Amino acid sequence: MTNNASTSQATTSGRGRGRKGKRSASPATVADERIRQERAYQLRLGLMTFQEIADSPHPEDPSRTLYSCESAARRGYLAARDRHAGTQETEDMRQEWIARNEKVFRALYPRCLRGELLAIDRYTRLFSEHISMLGLRRLDVSGQVDVRVEGAWDASFRELSEQLAGLDPAEVREQLPAQP
Repeated sequence: MTNNASTSQATTSGRGRGRKGKRSASPATVADERIRQERAYQLRLGLMTFQEIADSPHPEDPSRTLYSCESAARRGYLAARDRHAGTQETEDMRQEWIARNEKVFRALYPRCLRGELLAIDRYTRLFSEHISMLGLRRLDVSGQVDVRVEGAWDASFRELSEQLAGLDPAEVREQLPAQP
């Protein structure tokens, strides 16, 4: 009979295994990722798009791109941004993006008022990113909204209701034609 406890322990506690049996990154890989994240952060400070960041050359090996795709560049930038939260360069970049967004808002707003659907779509998408950048993403909007739209039909119905409210139901029944 074999000892199951020792067999189980030997299979799950391999060298280089992290949480849930996945391989943990080597210190060299972690250092490389930190370098790439910092580079993505610096390029974003220069107002580059995430696709441009992904396509830019790796700082240590120019034959490689910095990231494989736009979403990987975004994740790298966000990780570095979280480490730099509250620094002056982050605040400067934030102010630059706010100024840039406001220029675009001013250009799109008249087109939105004319009812151009593409302009409305771009405006709402940009506005969503803008409020996220300002830290307003999680506003509490738990209040109730009461919207009333009144047209000609509503006014006629209200007038009829007021007339009927003043009548005695017995008188109304007397005036109705007899039903066969």
